[in-house]
Amino acid sequence: MTKELIIGGVFVALFAWTIAMQVVRKSVTPKRLVMIPLGFGIAALANDRGWVQHLGSGGTLLFFGAGVAVAVGMGLVRAATIKVWSTEAGPVSKGGWLTVVTWFATVGVRVGIAVVAAEFGASEGAGEIMLFIALTIATQNVVIARRAGLFGNKAAVEGRVERTVENAAPAMMS
Repeated sequence: MTKELIIGGVFVALFAWTIAMQVVRKSVTPKRLVMIPLGFGIAALANDRGWVQHLGSGGTLLFFGAGVAVAVGMGLVRAATIKVWSTEAGPVSKGGWLTVVTWFATVGVRVGIAVVAAEFGASEGAGEIMLFIALTIATQNVVIARRAGLFGNKAAVEGRVERTVENAAPAMMS
C-alpha cells in the first residue's frame, strides 16, 4: 500500500509539473518533446506489467480504443493552444490559460471514460492511464515539432508564427 501511494504521488507530481511546463516559454528541442511521453510510456510498462491482460475482452478493447482516440484528439486540440515562434536561438513555445483548460478537459473526459468502462466491467489499471498521458503528450508534441520546423517545415523555421486558437481570429482578418 505504501509503495502504491509513493508511486501515485510521484506520478501526480510529474503530471502537474508537465502541465506547468507547458505554460512557460521554453525552447523546442527534440529531447524536450520526446522525454516526457517516453517517460510516461516506460513508467506504464514498468509499473503495471499486467495492463495488457486488462485488454482481454471486446469491451475492454473498445474502451482502450476510445481512450486512444481521445488521447490523440485532445493532444491535437491542446497543441492548437500553444504558440510556437522562431527566435535567434531557435524555435520557442509557450501555452496559456487555454492550454490549462484543455488539460482539465482532457483529464475530465479520460476520467469519464474510466468511470463508464468500470460500470461495464472493463476497469483499467495505472498502465492504461500512463499510456494515455504518453500518447496525448506525444500527439501534442508532434504538432509542436512540425510547427517549429523540426520536420523540415521551412516556413516555420523562417519565423512565420503558426495559427493557434488564441491568435487565429486576428490572422483570419488580415
